Amino acid sequence: MRYTAEPHALVVSADAVTRALESLEAVRLDQDLGALGPAVTGGATAARITAIITQWDVRLADARARLRTHGSALVVAAQGYDEVETGAAQWLRATGPGRS
Repeated sequence: MRYTAEPHALVVSADAVTRALESLEAVRLDQDLGALGPAVTGGATAARITAIITQWDVRLADARARLRTHGSALVVAAQGYDEVETGAAQWLRATGPGRS
């Protein structure tokens, strides 16, 4: 099996992860749903709004953490491939044809 690694594509993917994180940071369920509390007095809906906000905050925090980890891994992978390419190029220049 053979594959080609494209470090630039990894960097582009890491940038996409950063943009996704920025979008997730803009999600503020406590503000959006919290405003419903006074509008929906009494009943099961009003009682559950806080629990829903709390559960979604936990899920969003988990998603953010996973995205940060994934984005960091993409950057590390891109840097690793670049280092291997640089090292191989230096070795080839140093040894050159007929310089074993």
